[in-house]
Amino acid sequence: MQLLGSGPIENSKASYDALKAKYVSLMTDYNNQKDSMNADIDAYNQKKISYEQQVNYWNGRGGAPSSQHQTLDQERLALNSQATLINQEQISYNDTATKINQAVNNLNDIAKKLNLSVNTYNTIGSSTDKQFNEGEYVENSVGKYINVYQFNDNAQLVRVLEHELGHALGLMHVNDPKAIMYYMNTSTNRIPTVADIEELKSVCMIQ
Repeated sequence: MQLLGSGPIENSKASYDALKAKYVSLMTDYNNQKDSMNADIDAYNQKKISYEQQVNYWNGRGGAPSSQHQTLDQERLALNSQATLINQEQISYNDTATKINQAVNNLNDIAKKLNLSVNTYNTIGSSTDKQFNEGEYVENSVGKYINVYQFNDNAQLVRVLEHELGHALGLMHVNDPKAIMYYMNTSTNRIPTVADIEELKSVCMIQ
């Protein structure tokens, strides 16, 4: 057995107490990271909504004037930078969650072997419970393009692009968690589901 990669540990009450103290410290860090990240995500989403409202406003008037277009472009770049920072926060947050789960497994193992009368610790999930948009399809006076804010690997990037291309075709979100047009990128499925196809048929007015 190892303590968070620090080498073998003994199955003793002293080891249990030391690991419990480490667990409490990690949980404090985890909760602080979660609060900070959720606040940043809320701020990001509010700015994103404001940006999209401005884009839609000027699109409805045939395009933004040059000065306003520059302002919107700066806001878009700021959103991209903010999304990158949030992604970095989430990586750190997930790493802390992994360490906590490892500590939990060791705590429960030691308690079981020593027959300690203590509460069983539960592992935790490693992802935020708030929606974070990994990409967006934009259509404005500049043209049509996709902003990609977050992805962990090539497969996830492909799904983000598939999802945003769906929006480019006019597709809305569907309720199937496995669908490409589901509002969160939580599935590994790369094939349009029945819900995706039905949404496409509705947009194309096909029976």
